[in-house]
Amino acid sequence: MAILDEELERLGATCRSEFTIEKQKRPGSQKLAWWHLDAPAPEEADTRRNLAYLRTYVRLTGGRPLPAGGLRLHKDRVWLDRTVISQLERHGLIGFEPEGHFEPSFVVTEKGQHWIATGELKS
Repeated sequence: MAILDEELERLGATCRSEFTIEKQKRPGSQKLAWWHLDAPAPEEADTRRNLAYLRTYVRLTGGRPLPAGGLRLHKDRVWLDRTVISQLERHGLIGFEPEGHFEPSFVVTEKGQHWIATGELKS
C-alpha cells in the first residue's frame, strides 16, 4: 500500500488506494475476456490512477510480467484492479499472454513502458 500511496501522491492523484490481498489466484482471471466482462465503457487510459497502479505493479514485480491471478507476495497474492487492467489492455499499454510464463500474465508493452517512464502517452 505504501508504494501505491507514494505513486498516487507523486502524480497528485486524490483517489483512495486499496488492494485486495488473498491466498488464492483471483477466480476467472486466467482468461482475458473475464477482465473485460462488465467493465465500464472504455475511457481515456491516461488517468493518474491507472498510471499509479501500473507503476506500482511494475515495482512490486521488479519489471517482470504481471501474473493475472495476482502478484505473489510471500504466501499471499495482491489481486490486480480489474477496471485498471481492462483499460490498460484496451489501450495497448499492457498485453495478455496466456502462455509462456508460469501462469497467464500481463506484460507491459513498449507504449506502456514509455508511459511509465515519462507520464506521457505515445499515439
